[in-house]
Amino acid sequence: MKVELSALAKLLSPLMRLTKALVPQAGYNIPVTVTFSSEPDGDGFRFDRAFRFPARKPYHFRSRMVTAGEGDIIEWMPSGIGWHARYGFDGEKVTMHHKGYKMRVLGVTLPISLEWLIGRGYAEERAIDDVQFEMYMDLRHIWFGRIYAYSGTFTVTDMRLS
Repeated sequence: MKVELSALAKLLSPLMRLTKALVPQAGYNIPVTVTFSSEPDGDGFRFDRAFRFPARKPYHFRSRMVTAGEGDIIEWMPSGIGWHARYGFDGEKVTMHHKGYKMRVLGVTLPISLEWLIGRGYAEERAIDDVQFEMYMDLRHIWFGRIYAYSGTFTVTDMRLS
């Protein structure tokens, strides 16, 4: 994968590491293993992304995606911050368009305004064939443009049903 951080994102990288949201360093041709798992007793879908930067232990970016109404999802980070997005399919790729950020406080989901700090998210995934897909994700700030992005091509190597 390729992970890109603007100067602003580099300043925010300690916050990314603290909140376990996103990958706090840049790099090219970074090997990444993504493990997906569904929750047998719930509606969540879990991601564990292990980024293997050279000469460092793997950095895990974990999240949990849940439905949030017709055509909407919230991707929750371990810190309790969630990205609310509308997903769709344009005939070629799955897209996720920014609808806001959320936070859970005492079991209640509340909107929070983080766009002024980290921008608005966008993501897309496109199948290449039966076992490969490519993905792209970015954060764009209203004043500073694209401040964060990662992209890459993935190959499905193992699929277990339980």
